[in-house]
Amino acid sequence: MNRGVLFTAGVAAWSLWAAVLPVRAQDFGFQFQQPTNLRAVTGSYTIRWTDDDRALDEGRLRSLTWFYATQPDGSDRKRLVTQFHDDFSGGFLRFWRTQGPFALGGWNVRDDRGKGRKFVSCPAPGAGPLVSIDAPDQNFVMSALVRPQGLRNDFAVALRVQPNGRGYEIRSSATAIHVTQCGQELKEGRLFDVFGRNWYWYEVGIRTQKNQVELRVRVYDEKREKVLASLSDIEARPPDKGLLRQGLVALWGPADFADVYVDPCEARWTDDTKNECKWDTSQVPDGDYYLVAELADGKNRPRLVVSNFQVEVRNTARVER
Repeated sequence: MNRGVLFTAGVAAWSLWAAVLPVRAQDFGFQFQQPTNLRAVTGSYTIRWTDDDRALDEGRLRSLTWFYATQPDGSDRKRLVTQFHDDFSGGFLRFWRTQGPFALGGWNVRDDRGKGRKFVSCPAPGAGPLVSIDAPDQNFVMSALVRPQGLRNDFAVALRVQPNGRGYEIRSSATAIHVTQCGQELKEGRLFDVFGRNWYWYEVGIRTQKNQVELRVRVYDEKREKVLASLSDIEARPPDKGLLRQGLVALWGPADFADVYVDPCEARWTDDTKNECKWDTSQVPDGDYYLVAELADGKNRPRLVVSNFQVEVRNTARVER
């Protein structure tokens, strides 16, 4: 093998290793705080960290996504739940209701046998949305694993939906993301390499800042290795004061939705100063787990930071959902 091929292979191997490097000190200004308690026996565990988000000065906002793993390199990581997670394994009627001309609005739960997951699907043209029964907190980030249907990739998620139908909509098309307030476009962003029948992570954050609403949107591929869209600095003064408060979440097809997570804003963005979140361990199998933080700046490949300690999870009185 010649020297050039060896060099190229070496760079590729380094890039792969560096992307999942367990960091013991700091990475992007992020560091786990060393905990005094390493046991989660009450169904909850508080994660604390420090960060120095200099990316704000560079025009790039860093996001956090949380996982837990048994391996010190985070290779077997699973998504961590803070406030809410629905994988539709128990159907969808417990947390969602349908709106539309059909008996169940055209929505039904199916198996994705190749992935070993359930998903809720809406292939019916013109079907109404799937609407949450309960409203999340005022400020939150929703993550949804989505698979578009058809050639246009035309589907949407809506946040803070009010009884009068007003809300914020994030609509995806073949090449763009459109963010609207009460039907009026606030911002359009370029969307790269999204194709029907593939899965993607759509993540939308919303929070109230005084009398304004701020939204942030990111799209990742299924493996979370590429950032396909990133929109920030979306600010709006709502015409309806109800939009400053809580509202429902709605999912619009035609698309498949496999996992939906809701996290507090302070758990997902490094420009928040609280720097702590609560891990819901009530449904986690008993074991010892590393904490894994995925950091993304909206431009480069996300990186992982793995804790140098393990949390012992023991559910002595597991509560079934």
